[in-house]
Formats: sequence, C-alpha cells, structure tokens
Amino acid sequence: NRYDVAFYVPWIGPLLTNADATPTGGAETQIYLVARALAERGVRVCLLAFELPGVQLPRDVGGVAVRLRRPYQAHRRFGKLRETSALASAIFGSGAGVIVTRSAGPHVGLAAIAAKLSGRRFVFSSANVSDFDFNRLSPNRVNDALFRLGVRLADRIIVQTVEQTRMCEETFSREAALIKSIAEPAEQRSGRPDAFLWIARLVWYKRPLDYIELARSVPDATFRMVGVRVPLASGEDDLIEEV
Repeated sequence: NRYDVAFYVPWIGPLLTNADATPTGGAETQIYLVARALAERGVRVCLLAFELPGVQLPRDVGGVAVRLRRPYQAHRRFGKLRETSALASAIFGSGAGVIVTRSAGPHVGLAAIAAKLSGRRFVFSSANVSDFDFNRLSPNRVNDALFRLGVRLADRIIVQTVEQTRMCEETFSREAALIKSIAEPAEQRSGRPDAFLWIARLVWYKRPLDYIELARSVPDATFRMVGVRVPLASGEDDLIEEV
C-alpha cells in the first residue's frame, strides 16, 4: 500500500488553499489536524478531496498527500451513478490500507462498500450528535439506508463524546471508540475575557436554544451569539424565528 490511511473528506479543499472558496466546517478541520499530526509521526496519510473548479489545490500539505476526484455531480443527468463511480474510483485508487470517512451521509455506505470490495479496512468517524439522527437531517430513505449500511460495515466507529458513545449503542447497537475533539495549540490569552461567544450555523444540532437557556441561567454574565443562516436547510425557519 502506498498509504497507511486515506481520509475521504471530499469537502476539505478550501482548507488546503488560500484561494477564495466557500469555507468548510469543523469536521473537515479536525481531520486536517489529525492527518498532519499522523504524518508528523511517520504515518503515510492521504486526503481524498473534490477538485475545486478554477482553484489549483496542492498535492501535498505538511507531508500529507492530496488526491483529487471529480467535483460532486449528483444533481446532473445520471449524476448519482457518476458520483458513485467517482467515489469508488477514488477509494480503489487510493492505495491505502484503511479508509476513514466522517459525518453522516450516503457517502458512508458507498465508501464502506468500495473499501470492502477492495480489501481495505473501513472506519466511520462521527462529528456531531446529528449523525445518530440522520433521518431527521436528511429524510431521504435511500440516503438513510446507505448511511446505516456504512455504519454496519465499519470495522471501527469513532465518536467524540460520552454522549455519542451512548447514542451509537442505542441507534446502531455498536460499540464505539472515544477520541475527543482536538484543536490547534494557541498562545495563552493576555487579556481578560468579558463574554461568552457562540458561533455556528443556525441548525437544530448546533443547539442554539441550549446556549440561550445558558444565558438566561447566568444573568450576571455577558453572552454573544453569531448565528449563520444555512442556505437550503429545510425545516429551520421556525428555529431561526425562535432564536
């Protein structure tokens, strides 16, 4: 095998370039940090990512190889077949002994099938409690079935919190390995903090109402919220109105 592990994180491209591109999320950011840390320890690591139209992505970042696949195209004619083919080709051609993917979605099942057919181990890593209530996030039955198939086929399941460990057992009857969330080291703060700050997308699984309830319960402290409206998010209008 050319690589010990390949992370299938197709939306990670914006993290790999200084070009103007739609920002990616925390799930991709943490995989990026994990991949670089593994490479520093001598592990041969590869990232499998979408091409970004008009942007030249690097083929190596901090000792981590970057392999590109065709952009997402499921919305075109025969797009789902094309997307399945592109995903499978990326995994078949990765040359990695272990395939890891993160966050719920139909890609989990497709990646798991491709990994198994090519004799590779497959790992699913959760990024949020919404991964254990995916039908609420995406009510499409086919997508939900593919995701559940991928979890069943996974050789290992990785979660970030004790809560997710319990949810994994309740939802999938599977034990999970707990690896807590990570962040880059930061210099010690020099100023005195004067407020709590919440920044996230205004969707149910980011729990904005819990933050508001926390603010109500600690009236002597200052709380600030920066909520980002998510285009195409279904069923969130009522939540935004309540916030």
